[in-house]
Amino acid sequence: MAETPRATAAELLGRDAELEHLGRFVATRSEGEPSALLLEGEPGIGKTTIWREGMRLFGVAGHRILSARPAESEASLSFAALGDLVGDALDEIRGHELPAQQRRALEAALLRGEPDDRAPDLRAVSVALLGIVRSLASGGPVLIAIDDVQWMDPPSARALGFAARRLESDPVAFLAAALPPAVDHPFELPADRVERVQLGPLPEDALRSLLRARLDADFAPATVRQIHQLSGGNPFFAIEMARAALLGEPAVTGQRLPIPKNLREDLLRHRFAGLSRPAREVVLVCSAASHPTVDLVAATEVIDGAAGIDDAVSAGLLERSGDELRFAHPFFRSAVYANESRERRHALHRALADVVTDPEERVRHLALGADGPDGGVADALDEASRVAVERGAPESAAELAELAARLTPPEELAAAGRRRDDAARHHASVGDTARAITLLEHVRALVELLVPLEQPA
Repeated sequence: MAETPRATAAELLGRDAELEHLGRFVATRSEGEPSALLLEGEPGIGKTTIWREGMRLFGVAGHRILSARPAESEASLSFAALGDLVGDALDEIRGHELPAQQRRALEAALLRGEPDDRAPDLRAVSVALLGIVRSLASGGPVLIAIDDVQWMDPPSARALGFAARRLESDPVAFLAAALPPAVDHPFELPADRVERVQLGPLPEDALRSLLRARLDADFAPATVRQIHQLSGGNPFFAIEMARAALLGEPAVTGQRLPIPKNLREDLLRHRFAGLSRPAREVVLVCSAASHPTVDLVAATEVIDGAAGIDDAVSAGLLERSGDELRFAHPFFRSAVYANESRERRHALHRALADVVTDPEERVRHLALGADGPDGGVADALDEASRVAVERGAPESAAELAELAARLTPPEELAAAGRRRDDAARHHASVGDTARAITLLEHVRALVELLVPLEQPA
């Protein structure tokens, strides 16, 4: 995937304890049993900053780095994170190092080849991942780094867990950032080999230096104290409140209580309203896209899209790394998307369905762009569900089958029942029996409509 920007010195201020812990972890990971370091904290607290620094330190130490940055919008896309982790490495592994059956299964899962007549066993995909990691580790230590690990799609997480459990003396380390409570994670290692670092608030003096570096402005001590109090030492929200103060919005920083979510979204709306029209269109497209890129914006024919991207990046709403576009914080995406009208959101999804190349992503956009039951879209979702089964992704197959049932026209009760039954089977296959039972109860109700029960005489 595209190179992740490294953390700046200002962003690391006030994180001495976390950096010391990180340094010890890096220093001991070239040899010995595989282990993981999990960085936990609330949104905006600085997990990604420490994660980036960790990747830099591991790179300096000579580790080969496999990284992924899942997003909430990608959590339902089968093997999205796995593709980011091993996409480039797969091309490096010579054919004799990865058995043909495993390579075929992995290529089918990553949409790099045609699926076989039979669905590839998820175990084959998982074993292929294990083979790639071991092959790379035979040439030197490896780091598997994942930001926002809570958004990993389930098929990728299960494959990674399978591989992690079977790494024994291989020089492999795992580094991840996660929202709390990070009880579940894909690194299925013994508890004593998973370290956790909780990121707390920044101290006031570090926050003052960060504001000066990021906004090129000096704030009065009383203002910094107030920003620190209102933000709870959260660097992301502190920067947003300080930016609002510079823009002449004292009401935002004048609050005496923690900033509630709706006020954060108000802050975003002020930022969004100040963008140029091309920048607003770019941000809207990105808010609806699963994997926004420069090429995707161009394909949607946003007028002056290149200038709009530059404006959105300059305003701090988007970040750009090569062709990839990413919101500076997930709250930006959620707020922009939610603030749009239903009609506008549907139109965005229909436009994206015309230009995305991933068939599963395309059919999802068709579903999200539908204004009501649509037989054609329901059929496409049904087919996408079958393809997901062929790729060994039952979680995705279940979701797609449910969407298909939801969009099935009311006169097609039998088709709706079959699709819910399919979804129930897929949920049951991965252990989600509660959801399977709920769906089967819906199927039973549909059957009673189709074949009324005999009434007693």
